[in-house]
Amino acid sequence: VDELATRITALNMKGLNNDTVAEIRRIYEKIYDLCDTRNIGWSKLYDYASFLEDQNDYTNAIEVAENLRWYYSAPGRKVDEYELAELYNLLGILYKAQNQPKESEKYYLDAIEIYERLVKKNADAYEPDLAMSYNNTGIFYAVHGQPQKAEKYYFAAMEIRERLVEKNADAYEPDLAMSYNNAGVFYKK
Repeated sequence: VDELATRITALNMKGLNNDTVAEIRRIYEKIYDLCDTRNIGWSKLYDYASFLEDQNDYTNAIEVAENLRWYYSAPGRKVDEYELAELYNLLGILYKAQNQPKESEKYYLDAIEIYERLVKKNADAYEPDLAMSYNNTGIFYAVHGQPQKAEKYYFAAMEIRERLVEKNADAYEPDLAMSYNNAGVFYKK
């Protein structure tokens, strides 16, 4: 699996075109088969689902991400909460892209719940992810006609990002600008 993942990295460094995308897909499929038949390589499924999302292949991305969620939820399995929150956020994005709002909302809110718990343990490490999740959830509610909820999450994202900009403007100003832009579009509508 590590050898295959290294090949994917090398192909990504060449730059993406139709041939490299097709080759990356073939390699990820090999990793996916190893997960299924030998029960190894599960950690790469998040990357595969993200890759498929980047290629706008939402149906297959959901299948891969849901299989990873199933693996994480197996009895007795110890899962890193941060990785689970990342997966839930990705599933929220994927279901939103597939116009499945109930599933999307559930996963966005599940991700927020985990990120909020992680922020209590280490705000410096997890606040950027929580802000991103708030922002995504704000977009979701704005699109689905729930302006009070959208506003709540946009403001929560901006509040965190304004604090982060005070600490490190170079790193966080682009994210804050995105939050301001999203809120501006929301208010314009």
